[in-house]
Amino acid sequence: VEKVDISQYYEVYVDSSLEKDYALRDDFITIREGSIASFEIIAFSLAHTVAMEYYERITEKFFQKINFYDDIKKLGMIRMKEKELLQFIAELLSIKHKIVNELYLFDKPEIVWDDIRLERLYTSLYAFFDISDRFKSIEYKLNFMNENITFLYDVLHARKSHSLEWVVIFLIG
Repeated sequence: VEKVDISQYYEVYVDSSLEKDYALRDDFITIREGSIASFEIIAFSLAHTVAMEYYERITEKFFQKINFYDDIKKLGMIRMKEKELLQFIAELLSIKHKIVNELYLFDKPEIVWDDIRLERLYTSLYAFFDISDRFKSIEYKLNFMNENITFLYDVLHARKSHSLEWVVIFLIG
């Protein structure tokens, strides 16, 4: 297991004289009421932004691993085996599955359902930390890699089928 050091430092201030429910700044937020629910929403949003950083790094590393383009340009062939390509596809799908199913990016926390102020805070933090845009960027990269690897898998599969056809022709002959 690779150890990952990602942290997000974001200060929270409570100021009861604040006119609005909250005020967002680049490295801190001020809230009018210091309720546990407000702190939960802030922590939840920070957890999402740290998790997105983690998956951005994983996606970038994965992107670097795929180096078959040079082989195709230089050699005119793919040195990767079918099994390796299938493993890449599975790893890509696994990353996407983890992001969607483990982070609950598209599900609002239950505590915001009954409180419009908490929902506004959550929505503002979600937008402030660019969670949706960051997910779209990761999703685009994963889809791009998946399309390329799937194409290569199809090429390898066709080459294998072509070889088998020749074996069948040879055996019939």
